[in-house]
Amino acid sequence: MTAVIMAGGKGTRMQQVHTDIPKPMIPVLGRPVLEYQIESLKKSGIVQIFIITGYLKDVIIRYFGNGSRFGVQVHYIEEEQPLGTAGALFYLRDKIKDDFLLLFGDLMLDVDFVRFVKFHRQHNGCVTLCAHPNTHPFDSDLIAADESGCVRQILLKDRQRDFLYHNFTNAGLYCMSPEVFQCVPVPAKRDLEKDVLIPLIEQSAVYAYKTTEYIRDMGTPDRLRKTEEDAGNGIITNKNLRNSQKIIFLDSSVILKNRTEVLPGTANAVKRINASEYLAAAVVNLEGIYADEKFIEIQKIIETELGNQGAYLDMFLKCYYGSEMNFRSIKTEKKDFQNFDEMLACVRTFYHIEAASAWYVQQAGTKLRTCYQNGTECVWSDSGAYRNTYDFPYAVKTILSR
Repeated sequence: MTAVIMAGGKGTRMQQVHTDIPKPMIPVLGRPVLEYQIESLKKSGIVQIFIITGYLKDVIIRYFGNGSRFGVQVHYIEEEQPLGTAGALFYLRDKIKDDFLLLFGDLMLDVDFVRFVKFHRQHNGCVTLCAHPNTHPFDSDLIAADESGCVRQILLKDRQRDFLYHNFTNAGLYCMSPEVFQCVPVPAKRDLEKDVLIPLIEQSAVYAYKTTEYIRDMGTPDRLRKTEEDAGNGIITNKNLRNSQKIIFLDSSVILKNRTEVLPGTANAVKRINASEYLAAAVVNLEGIYADEKFIEIQKIIETELGNQGAYLDMFLKCYYGSEMNFRSIKTEKKDFQNFDEMLACVRTFYHIEAASAWYVQQAGTKLRTCYQNGTECVWSDSGAYRNTYDFPYAVKTILSR
């Protein structure tokens, strides 16, 4: 398989930090972001790489050469004039005859590309975009997809949002079939979202692959500092789904008040999880014939309010209670489950979860024996104390300090 990296932009927001190098060459712990991308591609067996260059192209070419020093083969396509985020694809139409990956050069990532490509080929779309929640959904393109993963709409970041939404954003990483070149018939300035993706979405030819892996735009000084911190702590590599993952399940009772309002202190506690090696999963307890509709409403409330405060949850799980308040079934994006044991086993397999490193946080007054049976530890938040002292943040602090 071939990968294409878009590395021709100026990176205007970063010029106050680095004025003499292109954005993809900005160093993180002494190595350019572009080198991290190539390293991640190589770990998945992808060694044929095209780099689209433009601004300060010689800096990139001098560093990477033909790629042999990094164990890959690098080829260059030069933009003589800026062609937007998609125009340069025209020059690849005679060079790539099979599915390929498209990355933007300002992304810091470590991804299991084998899983990503497998999803793309299973769904047989023209384009599969990588999507995830992030810390700034309010200024990101948002993805609306159905249960099969087929994208129905992209809510562009330049449009006003005065409504609740899902924090499901375009990560800037794509797997594409060569048919996509038909969308770029001439070497002219083209926008990937408006001129390629949206027309293909209207044909039901775009799918969204959801991942919890580390894919971050380091295109501002603040995000660059956070990226350097994450790289130094090993979080970027640890989040690759080839590795075992740690998780904290958060019962909705410790997140929401009356299922309509995110409790004070929740966003800061979730941000602590986001900054750690743990994934954060919300378990929403439901009952009644309108459970599915209520779940969507609750999910949007949580995602919008947390996103506005720079926090996110990696996944949401539906929990249907029986009459005795015992787990009757739980649903993820993948399937329905009859009990917590079955759900945890599936999540453990799909996300490589370490059961011994999993935690479940909920209010006192109910029991979750199955957590203990699976090796998952529970932290109880006393409902009375929580309403006044917000001990859910303290519970998270306790978990992360162990």
